[in-house]
Amino acid sequence: MTWLIGFSMTGLFLIVSNITSLKTNLKSSAKPIVIFLFLTIVLGIAYRYVAYLMMILQKRLEDYLYGVFCEWEMSPIEIDNDIENADFSFITKKLNDDFGIVIPYERILGGPTQEEELPRLKTYYKALCVYSKKQFDLGQKVN
Repeated sequence: MTWLIGFSMTGLFLIVSNITSLKTNLKSSAKPIVIFLFLTIVLGIAYRYVAYLMMILQKRLEDYLYGVFCEWEMSPIEIDNDIENADFSFITKKLNDDFGIVIPYERILGGPTQEEELPRLKTYYKALCVYSKKQFDLGQKVN
C-alpha cells in the first residue's frame, strides 16, 4: 500500500506543479477530468489515513475489551503451605500442576535418592513461585 500512496502523492504534486500550464493548454472539457482526478487522489489518501486511524483505535479497543472480558484470571502462583512437609510424589505433582514441568530422571529414583533430591525440588518450586510473582507484578505495572 505504500507504493499506492507514493503514486498518489506524485500525481498530486504533478497536477499542482503544472496547474498554470493546465489552465492554458487544456480545453474546457478536459478541466473537469483533471479536477476529478485530483479529488479522487485526495479523497483516496484521506480514506487511507482515516482507515489507519480507525484500525489503531479498534486495536486499542480490542485489547482493552479482551483484558476486561477475558476468561483467564491472572494471578501469581503462591507457595503452597504444604511444601515444607511434602514428599517426593507431592512436589513433582505440584510442579506439573502449577507450572507444567515434568523433571525427567535417567532412572527411577528409589527412597534414598528421592530424599536427596527432595530439598532441591522444594527450592526449585519456591524459586518458580517467586518468579511467577515477579512476572505478575511486572505485568501489573505495564498495564
